[in-house]
Amino acid sequence: MLTQKLILGVLLLVPALSVSGQRSWSYSAGNINVAVLETDPDKYKRTVLSTDLIGFDTYLDINVSYNFKLETMLGERIMPSLQIRHSWLDAATSHIGGGYPTTAGGLQKQSITDLGAVYFFHSVKKKASVKVVLSSVTSGRYTTTHSVHVPSEVRRMAGIRGGIFAFRKALAFDENSHSTYHYKSADGLTVVPISNVGNYTYVQPAGQAYMPIAMSHVTCLYGGIHLRNIKHTVIKAEGYRRKKATAKVVDFYFDLMYAPTVIIDNVVDVDKKEWTIVPQDEAIRHLGYRIGYAFHSTRTAGVIFSSEFGKRPGAKMGKSFMDNGTFVTFNMGFSIGSGKYLKLKHEGHKKEAKAEGEK
Repeated sequence: MLTQKLILGVLLLVPALSVSGQRSWSYSAGNINVAVLETDPDKYKRTVLSTDLIGFDTYLDINVSYNFKLETMLGERIMPSLQIRHSWLDAATSHIGGGYPTTAGGLQKQSITDLGAVYFFHSVKKKASVKVVLSSVTSGRYTTTHSVHVPSEVRRMAGIRGGIFAFRKALAFDENSHSTYHYKSADGLTVVPISNVGNYTYVQPAGQAYMPIAMSHVTCLYGGIHLRNIKHTVIKAEGYRRKKATAKVVDFYFDLMYAPTVIIDNVVDVDKKEWTIVPQDEAIRHLGYRIGYAFHSTRTAGVIFSSEFGKRPGAKMGKSFMDNGTFVTFNMGFSIGSGKYLKLKHEGHKKEAKAEGEK
């Protein structure tokens, strides 16, 4: 009996070499024997190209978009990124052709460019228990999940961020916004409120003057905080054919946004006369904010998800929750990662590794 216990102890505790050459070890989680193959969070891909195949944005009008985003690392502390997002369905542009005063040259769907960078002033690798899901089965309203908690390592990072956020958006000035915008003729002699349907107390542009549609252009400066959590734990569990893993990079950020100017293009009525949309007091918001969450895989290829909530600077189109600039986004797509990045000397994880070696 004692011999059997010794043999079992050797099988569970003696380290072995995995296929990748990384040192692995085994232990018993409940009634399941688990071989831990990888625990190093620094194996995540530092250069990632991703695309959202579908994204929803509720800013002023519902729109559906796609994007391309590239992020990389300069050394272990600086993370620049560039994102370009374009809508292929924008509800605001569906009104074109109805006789409304409209921006000359037509309307364009919503487009966003976000260029920024993060400086991680805090970056530490810690021992932690990582949850790895073995199986998940859904039956009706119930989901049964089997998982194990694995002694592993995680990297936690914190930094400051900043950048430029620029977007264009078609604005439909319906009755909710008439009190805060006026028409102004090209010669400047006529400045009148935008009238409601059937109420033509003032001279109005020719056509359906009660709802002009104009393009707006907003460029914001932003700055905030960025938190990142990295887990890369791979196991082989008894009774399961494939390896199981928790391999993800999770980001959380908060930004304050400031737009020095908000440009609203002129409109042209059905008689080809040009009119300016003039914002009145408190019609333009110069300050805004956003709170974001995102995750992607630490591996070469994987799924990416992101979501934001906030209030963008720009034109106010009313007082309701949606009209005042409040927005929510949900985006899902795929990412491709690479271990290639620009390494800098004497910083980041190297210093940390040296400090750990001296302990």
